[in-house]
Amino acid sequence: MELAIREAKTRFSELFVASRNGEHVITARRGRPIVELMRRDLRNGIDFCKLKTLRDCLGTKRDGEGRS
Repeated sequence: MELAIREAKTRFSELFVASRNGEHVITARRGRPIVELMRRDLRNGIDFCKLKTLRDCLGTKRDGEGRS
């Protein structure tokens, strides 16, 4: 679902429930998406593949250890 900021402000409670039920809600400004409201499932824990990719990008080898 994609809608303008003004409409999102007016319907926030409804959009909150929709996102909690799994629907992605995108708020746009002048036709360009700027905010995405979606459900966050904390039961899945950490995505270690994404964490490794991020560390590789940043050049971090271990916690607190940067590129030499």
